[in-house]
Amino acid sequence: MTILCPLLNQYGDCLWALPTIRALAASGALIDVLVREQCQGLVPLLTLQPYIATCLIGEEVSAHSNYDQVISLAYRPMDGTALPQHIYQTAARAWRGDRALQPLDLHRPWITLGEGPSARTGTVIGFNDELWELKRTLAQQVEEALNGSELRVMRHLTGPKARWTTQLPCDWVAAAHHIQNAYMFLGGCGGLHVLAVALGTPAVIAEPDARRWDLIFWPLGMDGPQVTCVRRDEQPVWEAELVVQTLRAVFARTWIRMQGPRRFWIRKV
Repeated sequence: MTILCPLLNQYGDCLWALPTIRALAASGALIDVLVREQCQGLVPLLTLQPYIATCLIGEEVSAHSNYDQVISLAYRPMDGTALPQHIYQTAARAWRGDRALQPLDLHRPWITLGEGPSARTGTVIGFNDELWELKRTLAQQVEEALNGSELRVMRHLTGPKARWTTQLPCDWVAAAHHIQNAYMFLGGCGGLHVLAVALGTPAVIAEPDARRWDLIFWPLGMDGPQVTCVRRDEQPVWEAELVVQTLRAVFARTWIRMQGPRRFWIRKV
């Protein structure tokens, strides 16, 4: 059975749709995806995923008629359901395969890079450029506080429109490698935080935009173990000191130091 899955939203929405695509493929379907031109930077990363056959670019779904089914996985907020669950429910209603659709699994990483992580080290920071000055200041304060520690900042990741002058240009595959090889990810609510979740790297989220505190963006909750939001009394807090405390607390509960001639850490089961 061949299925075309149009992914016509933004980067984060496309990444949240991948667990549903994995479930469709595990249920016996051959999946091609259609991404909009503005998100074509995701294509090299998507083509690495074993549950995707082909990535197409465009928005004209009607131009692709040679499929048994077309299941659009664009997210349309209706009832407050979290993004990946809403996308999965859309696919489940449309699914016409002979086998039952496999369940949605957000706890098993759904992005692979063809190789496991190298020796993990430090923290990767990945904010987008909205409220840029505020985020740059926070990132600098966090980097100074973590300097010399196990959680020292190793990379600042940037998107195609970012204005961060000290960052290295970074595509989605490179970003995935950096995040996979880090102990921790720090960023806002957006595509890079979804990428960290998809790779299984613990994410600490500091988000100054109140619109992004809607529960639709937090399918795994806000208090760990995979995603931990920086907040106090269940309200978002934008303080470098609390961000650093949160990073250290998540690191302590996630990683354990191994004894030996060389210091290294492994993830707790």
